Amino acid sequence: MRCFISIFPDNHMIKKIEELQKFLKIDGVRLVHPENIHITLLFLGNLREDEVDVVKKKLDSVSFNYFKVYISDVGFFPDKKNMKIIWVGVDSNELISLAKIIYDKFNIKSDFVPHITIARIKKTSSEKKQILLKILDNFHNKNFGNFVVKEIKLMKSILEKNGPIYSELYSKKLKENEIL
Repeated sequence: MRCFISIFPDNHMIKKIEELQKFLKIDGVRLVHPENIHITLLFLGNLREDEVDVVKKKLDSVSFNYFKVYISDVGFFPDKKNMKIIWVGVDSNELISLAKIIYDKFNIKSDFVPHITIARIKKTSSEKKQILLKILDNFHNKNFGNFVVKEIKLMKSILEKNGPIYSELYSKKLKENEIL
Protein backbone atom coordinates (compact mmCIF):
# COMPACT_ATOMS: atom_id res chain seq x y z
CA MET A 1 0.00 0.00 0.00
CA ARG A 2 1.16 3.55 -0.82
CA CYS A 3 2.00 5.39 2.42
CA PHE A 4 3.25 8.70 3.80
CA ILE A 5 3.79 10.38 7.17
CA SER A 6 2.02 13.70 7.56
CA ILE A 7 0.54 16.51 9.60
CA PHE A 8 -2.96 17.80 8.97
CA PRO A 9 -3.88 21.45 9.70
CA ASP A 10 -6.81 22.26 11.93
CA ASN A 11 -10.21 23.17 10.44
CA HIS A 12 -9.63 26.90 10.87
CA MET A 13 -6.49 26.77 8.71
CA ILE A 14 -8.17 24.54 6.12
CA LYS A 15 -10.95 27.16 5.79
CA LYS A 16 -8.32 29.87 5.15
CA ILE A 17 -6.68 27.70 2.49
CA GLU A 18 -10.08 27.05 0.89
CA GLU A 19 -10.61 30.83 0.66
CA LEU A 20 -7.36 31.08 -1.29
CA GLN A 21 -8.30 28.12 -3.49
CA LYS A 22 -11.44 29.96 -4.65
CA PHE A 23 -9.15 32.28 -6.64
CA LEU A 24 -7.47 29.31 -8.36
CA LYS A 25 -10.57 27.84 -10.03
CA ILE A 26 -9.22 27.94 -13.57
CA ASP A 27 -9.41 25.31 -16.32
CA GLY A 28 -6.45 22.95 -16.01
CA VAL A 29 -6.02 23.56 -12.25
CA ARG A 30 -7.12 20.77 -9.90
CA LEU A 31 -7.62 21.91 -6.32
CA VAL A 32 -6.63 19.65 -3.44
CA HIS A 33 -9.80 18.55 -1.62
CA PRO A 34 -10.05 20.09 1.86
CA GLU A 35 -9.88 16.70 3.59
CA ASN A 36 -6.58 16.00 1.78
CA ILE A 37 -4.79 19.24 2.72
CA HIS A 38 -1.68 18.25 4.66
CA ILE A 39 2.07 18.61 5.14
CA THR A 40 3.96 15.53 3.99
CA LEU A 41 6.82 14.83 6.37
CA LEU A 42 8.01 11.71 4.58
CA PHE A 43 6.69 9.84 1.55
CA LEU A 44 7.32 6.12 2.12
CA GLY A 45 6.04 4.66 -1.15
CA ASN A 46 4.55 1.19 -1.39
CA LEU A 47 4.76 -0.82 1.83
CA ARG A 48 3.80 -4.34 2.79
CA GLU A 49 1.71 -4.91 5.93
CA ASP A 50 4.76 -6.01 7.95
CA GLU A 51 6.59 -2.83 6.87
CA VAL A 52 3.64 -0.73 8.03
CA ASP A 53 4.01 -2.30 11.49
CA VAL A 54 7.69 -1.31 11.54
CA VAL A 55 6.76 2.28 10.59
CA LYS A 56 4.21 2.40 13.43
CA LYS A 57 6.85 1.26 15.94
CA LYS A 58 9.30 3.88 14.70
CA LEU A 59 6.65 6.60 14.98
CA ASP A 60 5.77 5.36 18.45
CA SER A 61 9.35 6.05 19.51
CA VAL A 62 9.14 9.72 18.43
CA SER A 63 9.02 12.01 21.44
CA PHE A 64 8.12 15.57 20.56
CA ASN A 65 6.06 18.41 22.08
CA TYR A 66 3.14 20.26 20.52
CA PHE A 67 4.33 23.15 18.36
CA LYS A 68 3.00 25.90 16.11
CA VAL A 69 3.28 26.00 12.35
CA TYR A 70 2.98 29.36 10.57
CA ILE A 71 1.43 29.48 7.10
CA SER A 72 2.36 32.31 4.74
CA ASP A 73 3.19 33.05 1.13
CA VAL A 74 2.15 31.20 -2.00
CA GLY A 75 4.35 29.71 -4.67
CA PHE A 76 4.74 26.96 -7.23
CA PHE A 77 7.02 24.11 -8.26
CA PRO A 78 9.18 23.71 -10.29
CA ASP A 79 9.31 27.10 -12.10
CA LYS A 80 7.15 29.72 -13.91
CA LYS A 81 7.39 27.99 -17.27
CA ASN A 82 6.59 24.50 -15.99
CA MET A 83 4.22 25.13 -13.06
CA LYS A 84 2.89 21.81 -11.77
CA ILE A 85 2.20 22.41 -8.07
CA ILE A 86 0.79 25.46 -6.25
CA TRP A 87 1.65 25.58 -2.54
CA VAL A 88 1.38 27.68 0.60
CA GLY A 89 4.53 28.12 2.64
CA VAL A 90 5.11 26.54 6.01
CA ASP A 91 7.44 28.02 8.61
CA SER A 92 8.44 26.32 11.84
CA ASN A 93 11.84 25.40 13.26
CA GLU A 94 10.13 22.68 15.28
CA LEU A 95 8.65 21.19 12.11
CA ILE A 96 12.13 21.02 10.57
CA SER A 97 13.42 19.33 13.75
CA LEU A 98 10.55 16.82 13.78
CA ALA A 99 11.12 15.99 10.11
CA LYS A 100 14.83 15.44 10.80
CA ILE A 101 14.01 13.05 13.66
CA ILE A 102 11.66 11.09 11.40
CA TYR A 103 14.15 10.95 8.51
CA ASP A 104 16.84 9.78 10.94
CA LYS A 105 14.59 6.98 12.22
CA PHE A 106 14.31 5.71 8.66
CA ASN A 107 17.99 6.29 7.86
CA ILE A 108 17.06 8.58 5.00
CA LYS A 109 18.87 11.77 4.07
CA SER A 110 16.39 14.61 4.54
CA ASP A 111 15.05 16.37 1.47
CA PHE A 112 12.17 17.92 3.40
CA VAL A 113 10.78 21.14 1.88
CA PRO A 114 7.99 22.40 4.17
CA HIS A 115 4.88 23.31 2.18
CA ILE A 116 1.22 22.44 1.71
CA THR A 117 0.18 21.56 -1.83
CA ILE A 118 -3.12 23.32 -2.54
CA ALA A 119 -3.47 22.70 -6.30
CA ARG A 120 -2.00 20.75 -9.18
CA ILE A 121 -1.74 22.17 -12.66
CA LYS A 122 -2.58 19.91 -15.55
CA LYS A 123 -2.39 21.06 -19.15
CA THR A 124 -3.12 24.76 -19.33
CA SER A 125 -2.38 27.54 -21.80
CA SER A 126 0.32 30.20 -21.45
CA GLU A 127 -2.42 32.80 -21.02
CA LYS A 128 -3.96 30.89 -18.12
CA LYS A 129 -0.52 30.48 -16.53
CA GLN A 130 -0.07 34.25 -16.75
CA ILE A 131 -3.44 34.72 -15.03
CA LEU A 132 -2.35 32.26 -12.33
CA LEU A 133 0.91 34.14 -11.80
CA LYS A 134 -1.01 37.40 -11.32
CA ILE A 135 -3.37 35.74 -8.83
CA LEU A 136 -0.47 34.18 -6.91
CA ASP A 137 1.36 37.52 -6.86
CA ASN A 138 -1.58 38.97 -4.90
CA PHE A 139 -0.87 36.45 -2.14
CA HIS A 140 2.92 36.79 -2.10
CA ASN A 141 4.08 37.22 1.52
CA LYS A 142 0.48 36.93 2.81
CA ASN A 143 0.24 35.65 6.36
CA PHE A 144 -2.50 33.02 6.71
CA GLY A 145 -1.97 32.46 10.45
CA ASN A 146 -0.88 29.39 12.37
CA PHE A 147 -2.06 26.14 13.87
CA VAL A 148 -0.84 23.85 16.62
CA VAL A 149 0.51 20.44 15.66
CA LYS A 150 -0.68 17.83 18.15
CA GLU A 151 -0.12 14.61 16.21
CA ILE A 152 1.57 13.02 13.23
CA LYS A 153 -0.21 10.49 11.06
CA LEU A 154 0.70 7.52 8.93
CA MET A 155 -1.59 7.64 5.93
CA LYS A 156 -2.49 5.29 3.11
CA SER A 157 -3.10 6.80 -0.32
CA ILE A 158 -5.17 5.22 -3.05
CA LEU A 159 -4.85 7.02 -6.38
CA GLU A 160 -8.16 7.55 -8.17
CA LYS A 161 -9.08 9.42 -11.34
CA ASN A 162 -10.55 12.35 -9.37
CA GLY A 163 -7.61 12.54 -6.95
CA PRO A 164 -6.21 10.47 -4.11
CA ILE A 165 -8.23 8.97 -1.29
CA TYR A 166 -6.42 9.05 2.05
CA SER A 167 -7.10 6.90 5.05
CA GLU A 168 -5.39 7.00 8.41
CA LEU A 169 -3.39 3.91 9.37
CA TYR A 170 -1.90 5.24 12.60
CA SER A 171 -1.75 8.41 14.67
CA LYS A 172 1.02 9.39 17.08
CA LYS A 173 0.04 12.02 19.65
CA LEU A 174 2.67 14.57 20.53
CA LYS A 175 3.29 15.68 24.12
CA GLU A 176 1.16 18.50 25.46
CA ASN A 177 3.10 21.50 26.69
CA GLU A 178 2.71 25.19 27.52
CA ILE A 179 2.35 26.23 23.86
CA LEU A 180 -1.43 26.25 24.29
